[in-house]
Amino acid sequence: MHNIDEIAEFAIKEGGGLYSVINRQQLIEYIRIHLVYKTLLVVYDSKGITSVCRWNMDGNKIAHILDLIVRRDCRNRDYIKIMLRQGQATWPEAEYLTWERLLKYPNRKQRKHSIKAILRGGK
Repeated sequence: MHNIDEIAEFAIKEGGGLYSVINRQQLIEYIRIHLVYKTLLVVYDSKGITSVCRWNMDGNKIAHILDLIVRRDCRNRDYIKIMLRQGQATWPEAEYLTWERLLKYPNRKQRKHSIKAILRGGK
């Protein structure tokens, strides 16, 4: 069972200011809802939480990433592949990912990425 307070604290600490404008109770409620729908992936190592990913499913094939927070010492090129493999255990029918990078690219259109291609190393 996940510790919701620990997940919220991780999101606030490692989220790069993303959650500094949101009420803590609202964040906890978001986490709780995504746990119920199995659209929250929390990855742990010996030091604690390494990453949290929250998404919505658009039908059965497209996972729309709402946020992805990775602990600084775990950020590397292949980390998303580790998370994708774990996420596929919960949603094996998902074939594509989408996400918005509103902070960095506010005017960029949303793109759809093949999960198979990401795991192979391509786009």
